[in-house]
Amino acid sequence: MPDHEPKRCPRCGNDFECRLGTIHRCQCVDITLSDDMREAVAAAYDDCLCRTCLLALSRDDTPAVSRYHAVSQGLRRRYS
Repeated sequence: MPDHEPKRCPRCGNDFECRLGTIHRCQCVDITLSDDMREAVAAAYDDCLCRTCLLALSRDDTPAVSRYHAVSQGLRRRYS
């Protein structure tokens, strides 16, 4: 597995570098999301999100917001 992989954020479209091969240096390593939010992100997106999007989601991480994200993203994927 390569240490660094260029990716495009499926939420905002910005390019970023995933460092799954060296996770301790990855842009996402210090961002904490609740279990609900992680499940909502996993249900809504097929790949990693950029740091900017993860930080935005971490600021909005309440159970009600998490459920809203999961439902709205699921509907968007179904009807797009």
